[in-house]
Amino acid sequence: MNAVDVMQRWVNAVTAPLGETGARVLFAALAGATLVSFVLAVRAGRVGVFRGTMLLALAAFFVALAADLTLLLRLNAVSYLARIRLLMGGLSFVVLLVTFEAVRRTHLQERYAILWVFTGVMLMLCALFTGVLDFFCALLGMQYVTFVVTVIFTFLLLVAFHFSIALSRLTDDRSRIAQRCAQLEARIEALEQERGRPRA
Repeated sequence: MNAVDVMQRWVNAVTAPLGETGARVLFAALAGATLVSFVLAVRAGRVGVFRGTMLLALAAFFVALAADLTLLLRLNAVSYLARIRLLMGGLSFVVLLVTFEAVRRTHLQERYAILWVFTGVMLMLCALFTGVLDFFCALLGMQYVTFVVTVIFTFLLLVAFHFSIALSRLTDDRSRIAQRCAQLEARIEALEQERGRPRA
């Protein structure tokens, strides 16, 4: 039994006492409540891009359930690889959205955002153009999931390496600034001692 089966059992448990119409009304009300909470949070300025995206996705899920109560059964019928591609597409969308929002709010500098954008684009390309991935899987003798994990791991290593270089530069800059401050403090002390001497 997988998570989709468990969720479908929950939907069936809601549908059994309320009936099909009652369950649709309940899911539509949940979607409306989620959208109202999203709008109120946006107006109050308390919602970040990640939380807002999750609220909108939850509202869309409730709307889809209100439209079709057997949606989860249909999702369960989708193949394993198609679900992985769908997950990769959603993950790449979230990575790109969070990165652009962080750059817009000046929480992340553009030079650091480039690698995250590149990672999100690569995930999106892996989700959309599966023929290219199939070619590389056959060329390298790897399975699809293993190849996708390898691509993601490679880009995360590149991100970690990029930030290691940036951290090394910051450490060097901090050492130079500390040395310069020590030199300036020594000069200030020398000037104060010279001023403090009585004139001959």
